[in-house]
Amino acid sequence: ISADGDLGSGNITLAGGTLQTNATVTSSRIVALTTSTNSTFDTDGVSSSYANFSGAGNLTVTDSSNTGNGNLTLSGNFTQSGALTIASPATLTLNGTGTGNLTGPTINGNLTLSGTGSSIYNIFGAAINGNLILNSAARFNFNTSATTGSGQILVTGNGADITNVNTSSTGNITNSIVLNANNVAGGAGNLTSGTYAPGKFVVSIG
Repeated sequence: ISADGDLGSGNITLAGGTLQTNATVTSSRIVALTTSTNSTFDTDGVSSSYANFSGAGNLTVTDSSNTGNGNLTLSGNFTQSGALTIASPATLTLNGTGTGNLTGPTINGNLTLSGTGSSIYNIFGAAINGNLILNSAARFNFNTSATTGSGQILVTGNGADITNVNTSSTGNITNSIVLNANNVAGGAGNLTSGTYAPGKFVVSIG
């Protein structure tokens, strides 16, 4: 498709097959994925945005152009519960302001966590062979399931929380964490009336 109207009106249901965008599409619609089906969103080298993907179907995000320019942005809180695969070199950007849950995603391309300080992403058991990118003050929660793979976690924006939400001491991040990966200016802070205010670049791990 090349425009949101190409799919008519109302929300969209995918029950398998591929939805491909060959021009920038901006939509406020929700795409529902039918349970136990395998659907693909092909960015084809362009950036598109939707409100959300929901349902228990499996989703693969691809970029058939192989340019690395393809980016699917979801403005709502991520609620899809089927298997999620981000194929290289595609990018999936999550830009919700609440809580998104991803269990066992395979990240061979790029998964960008954006949003605000109130954005929380529970990502449990991720296989990271590409990049998990924290480009805002959002929180990335992991639990007892270790992250695996040869990829990296890149902190590219001002402020990010990486938190183990399990009450035990188990749970490991096996991927390299690259701080300030985008050369963000992180001011030295200032001392006023005996009180030190740190700079804006803050990374919390714990």
